[in-house]
Amino acid sequence: MRIAVVAPSCPLKREAAERATFMAERLGIELIIHPQCFLEEGHFAGRDEARLGALREVMDDESVQAVWFARGGYG
Repeated sequence: MRIAVVAPSCPLKREAAERATFMAERLGIELIIHPQCFLEEGHFAGRDEARLGALREVMDDESVQAVWFARGGYG
């Protein structure tokens, strides 16, 4: 299974991405961490256009079976 990861709010730390990728691989899952996850614009993971563009890109990728959001939410 291929799962794409985008960050709709805060950036993802590279160490967290590496740990998640390692754990996913042990379960037979291929995580595709979009480069947008590591962008920084204030406290966001890139400008609005970058975050929306990353989501649209992975949603259009027919090889991706699921999309996960890194971080985000309230609290």
